[in-house]
Amino acid sequence: MTHFKRILSRRARAAILATAAVLGAAATTQASTPYDGNWNVVIRASNGECKTSSIPLRIHNGSVAYNGYIPVNVSGSVGGSGSVTVNVRSGGQSASGSGTLSGNSGSGTWSGGSSANSCSGTWSARKS
Repeated sequence: MTHFKRILSRRARAAILATAAVLGAAATTQASTPYDGNWNVVIRASNGECKTSSIPLRIHNGSVAYNGYIPVNVSGSVGGSGSVTVNVRSGGQSASGSGTLSGNSGSGTWSGGSSANSCSGTWSARKS
């Protein structure tokens, strides 16, 4: 192999490794959304036996999760336009909500309950 071919071969390998590293990093990096961060959500019941309460949530890359200490299972997502859907389960109770986030606040409706009662109402959110 000539000196020129060895240099070309080394440069080709270096270029391939650099390209693979950049593509690998890009594949593992997820885009953030303007809604990412910690949110405090206040839930108000308009009917049923449910009480007003608040729940800390976290949005990361458009996915909604619980951001507190008690055992609560939260799943949901936020679309690019701010439309949000959330499901919450804790013990024998569950609720589903939907609405819209805009800037650092949002609002929507929810419904849920347990086998013994059902409730529905509104929610409002503020980014922390």
